[in-house]
Amino acid sequence: MQSANICAHCRLGSMAATSRILVLDLEGTLISSAVSQIPRPGLHDFLTECSRLFSRIVLMTTVREEVARKIVQLLAAEGSAPAWLADIEYIQWDGKFKDLFFVPGVADVSHITLLDDMQEYVADGQEERHVWISSYDPSLLVDDYGFPEVLEDLRRRVRGERFG
Repeated sequence: MQSANICAHCRLGSMAATSRILVLDLEGTLISSAVSQIPRPGLHDFLTECSRLFSRIVLMTTVREEVARKIVQLLAAEGSAPAWLADIEYIQWDGKFKDLFFVPGVADVSHITLLDDMQEYVADGQEERHVWISSYDPSLLVDDYGFPEVLEDLRRRVRGERFG
């Protein structure tokens, strides 16, 4: 059963308002790729802050669940990510878009935020739920500011502020 794989922290959150959900992409967002698996600089601190802002954090990626689980477990085991990431809820989806209605138990997507580097995966009508992050490619970037750049946007969304 899927809920057995959801860590308590991912379900409850520490300081987050109830029903705030963050949907995370894996490749290009949290890590370089499923092949190289290089964590984006600041991953641990970023995820820790997200766990304070959101009551539920889930993973929705094009990477097959078996491979994605190995990657997040390795990131947690090596200390690149908080321990709870090893048990993050994996969202099964199909089709061309990351439709937020694939998140189990969701009837209204207005409290969901999708963090993804690929705008083309955003479902029609859910564009306002998407926070774009620059794609992480360590071979091209000397300094990566992806997480600091999106963190304030995520904070504003949780506070319910309008954004442009």
